[in-house]
Amino acid sequence: MLIPRIYEDESLIRTLMLGSSKLVSMKDSEFLKILAEEKDPLTALFGGPMRKHLEKGLEATPEQIAKVFDTDLQEFFKKVYTRPEMTDAVWLHAFRILPSRLLRKKMFMVRGGYMPADPNLILRLTMVLKEVGDKYSLENALGFVSFLEHGKLAFLEYDYYYNHTAPEARARLNQSIVESLQKKLTMDGVIPIEYVFHKGLYRKEHFFYPLPTGLSADDLKTFGEMVQSVLG
Repeated sequence: MLIPRIYEDESLIRTLMLGSSKLVSMKDSEFLKILAEEKDPLTALFGGPMRKHLEKGLEATPEQIAKVFDTDLQEFFKKVYTRPEMTDAVWLHAFRILPSRLLRKKMFMVRGGYMPADPNLILRLTMVLKEVGDKYSLENALGFVSFLEHGKLAFLEYDYYYNHTAPEARARLNQSIVESLQKKLTMDGVIPIEYVFHKGLYRKEHFFYPLPTGLSADDLKTFGEMVQSVLG
């Protein structure tokens, strides 16, 4: 398959990483117009004669990728991307700088959220999300746990994998999303990831504190009715 072949090619990985900032600017280029006429564009691009033109067009250098950062940070990031490990997919995966799902074959849905950095609470949320994934026959796994606020808070990502081309699988996923959110809302101190998908963290001083208490049974019933009315 093409994707594994790409990841086995260290030179190509380096080109794609360091030259990624120029991909958007190439959308109307003559190069892509010619590529679109190929019978198998991906093979021509990554394993055929078009590759040398791609490499030339991307200008894959530490200086090039550093240009996406603010002017005062460009020199720093140029030094960062000069290091060979920053374009070494094996090294990046070994230290979890790239998410493990990058090479997985299925689509995924992110679950999880923010909470106090309490190991027991982290493990409890992990088990709750696993139980829901298992209930709806979804392949599932812990993505990662990261910390912020000088170690006071933790962010947990848990992933559900599914076949996005199968209506039945999408239906099971939708059920798992609703149920996992309901369970997260009952847990003291847990802020579901859904709360920051569209809001971001730019107002976290008002968002994180005080950490919420879990919903009561009556609150959860009202929430469920609201969700059903929206889905309706």
